[in-house]
Order: sequence, then structure tokens, then C-alpha cells
Amino acid sequence: MAVSTFNAEEVFEMAVAVERNGARFYRKACEALDEPALLELLQRLARMEDQHEAVFEKLKERVFGEKPAQSHAEYYDLAAAYLQALVENKIFILDKDPAEVLGKISGVDQLLEAAIDREKESIIYYVGLKELVPANLGREEVDSIIREEMSHVSLLTHELQRISGE
Repeated sequence: MAVSTFNAEEVFEMAVAVERNGARFYRKACEALDEPALLELLQRLARMEDQHEAVFEKLKERVFGEKPAQSHAEYYDLAAAYLQALVENKIFILDKDPAEVLGKISGVDQLLEAAIDREKESIIYYVGLKELVPANLGREEVDSIIREEMSHVSLLTHELQRISGE
């Protein structure tokens, strides 16, 4: 397998793509549902992913609008290497089309489980990404997104329990 490398700025671009794919996933899932409560939840999650995408775009501009100090280069390289390892080990799937993933799902419970998995994978990625953001340039915004992604896991888990009768 060819090993690709990417820089810290590209890590932010991947975060934008993760959020874009998440929103697409939720919108595509809505097409297969007719349960109003679940439909409303998935539409709300899609809108939140849109907001996260915009935040990561702004953070990328803010962080890379200023050149990182040369003394931080090794630190950025370490964080980028960690995130690259996540990508290469397929801890999260960036290149999968949400329609393809959803096409293999039968039942609302599997849909919710897939959504929970996607949210957990994004949390793992963003914990590493946070290390690339200096505190004065918006690290707390990444923390905020991590907390929101955690709330998504909670919402989806609650919904899964509800439909499962647990």
C-alpha cells in the first residue's frame, strides 16, 4: 500500500470533508425514512454538521493565515502524523459515499448504529486535530465541536434505545 503524506493544513481540509460527508450521510438517510421524530433528528444533525464544516473552514484560515513558529514545526508534524495514521488505518472512512454506506443498511437500528460509528470516528479525529490549533487561534472551538459530536452520539444512542424498546 502506498503511504501518502499530508501537512497540517490538509488535516483541516479533511475535517471539512468529514463534516460534509456527515451532512450528506444524514440527508441521504432522511430519504429512506418516514418516521417524523427520527427524520427531524437526522435533519437537525445534518444542519449541525454544516455548521461544523464552516467552523473548520474558518479555523483553517485563522491557523494558517499566520505562519506557525518554526519551533512548532516538529509538533505540527507529530500531530499530522498521528492523524495520518488514523486515516491509513481506516479509523474513519472519508472516501466512502454515504449513499454507498446506506445502501448496505437494512433497518433503522442499523442506520442509527452506522451514524453512531461515524460520530465516534469523527471525535477520534478531532481530538488529534485539536492539537494543531493553538489556544489563541480557536482550540476551544474544536473542543466545542467535539462536545457537540459527543452529544450526537448520545442523541443517536437514545433514539436507538427508544426504537429497540430498551
